[in-house]
Amino acid sequence: MKRGLAIVSAVVALASAVALWRAAASAGDVVKPAVPASDLLRRAYPAAAREAIGRRVLVLRADPGKPLVAEILESGRAPEGWSLFPGVSPAAAADAPEFGAALSALASAAGASHDRDRGVSASMVPALSLFCVKTVIVDDAGKGAVPVTVLKDAEPVLRVNARPAGRLTTSDPVSLAAALAATPG
Repeated sequence: MKRGLAIVSAVVALASAVALWRAAASAGDVVKPAVPASDLLRRAYPAAAREAIGRRVLVLRADPGKPLVAEILESGRAPEGWSLFPGVSPAAAADAPEFGAALSALASAAGASHDRDRGVSASMVPALSLFCVKTVIVDDAGKGAVPVTVLKDAEPVLRVNARPAGRLTTSDPVSLAAALAATPG
């Protein structure tokens, strides 16, 4: 009886050790939060992520003497609370590179349409909403503050119920949003 109990205990201990080893080996696959480029953004990221509640966030950084940098990040839960993550995980980038390219094109177009006094162009809002961008944060080094803008009607999922005539492509997300808005149904 004691021998059987000892064998069962040894098998359970071995299985536990193997499970721990596999968990440690897969830790590299975990997506890590995005690293903010400034102290202002470090404080703004959690607030923007909480506001987005699982949707995307457009981050615009304006450094003096440099072109505007625009990127789209994902909001999500981390052990320490809400955080921002890279817009496309490495696994998703390998499976669907065109989606990562579409997010980059959308971020670039939104950055180009951004006005320091008026924010993101109103014509960009449908495209941002279609790609589930809920909040916009701007780090304008000249102003020293990070405003958070909340967009209305951000889709929780990229929805395509009906396709207009012709082939839709995500390479031009602004035109895609316009085509879908013009599609009945």
